[in-house]
Amino acid sequence: MKKRLAPGYLSPGFLVLGVIAQSVYRWLYTLVEDPVSGLLPGFTVAEWVLWALVALAAVGAFLFTGKTTLAPAGRLAGVGGNVLFALGAATLLLEPVQGPAGLLAAYRVLCVLAVVCLLVMAFLRGTGRKVPFLLELGPCLMCIVLMLECYQLWSEVPQLTNYVLGLGAVLCLALEGYFRLARAAGLPEKSWYHAIGLLGIFFCAAAVAQGDFTWFFTTAAVWLAGTYAGLRPGEN
Repeated sequence: MKKRLAPGYLSPGFLVLGVIAQSVYRWLYTLVEDPVSGLLPGFTVAEWVLWALVALAAVGAFLFTGKTTLAPAGRLAGVGGNVLFALGAATLLLEPVQGPAGLLAAYRVLCVLAVVCLLVMAFLRGTGRKVPFLLELGPCLMCIVLMLECYQLWSEVPQLTNYVLGLGAVLCLALEGYFRLARAAGLPEKSWYHAIGLLGIFFCAAAVAQGDFTWFFTTAAVWLAGTYAGLRPGEN
């Protein structure tokens, strides 16, 4: 059964599933909004298909990662993934954001910090040096403050799909940042971490269709897909 499961295929599979959800999301937004509420009509075929894909991703992520382990990324994958995600994080500084002054200041500072941390990690891995685990803190904090900023942005138009897809993406990324910090610090790995990682791939790929933070979500989906391509069958 382990051989048939082939956990290494879960990562590209969830990336493809996320791209399909992205296409359905774009289809959903071709529908005419209600002129009074500004919301999309409910109970459409596109909406049902989108929720079915979300349910499939959620169930599948936990179902197929119950007994898996995550192999460390190779040097090339580690360097390329960090550089790519650093470029995505840098694009956040170009996005129009709004909110309290304190939140915006934290958002910009932590975006810069995350870019620096990711590039330093890429350099250290590329040169074969040990990466201090606290460098993983930068991307983790960035994703947390981004989650707050996204809530501030998307709560102005209470479209449910924004919360489920967009906030689902940044929530998974914030958790992934914590998981990476825990791994780097030598803490025990949990199999449910892998389920959250796969869901992050799905939600980031799907959230690209929203039009906000497009390049960031694109690079995040690829970054996570590269990480979780290292899934392997675990021990009984």
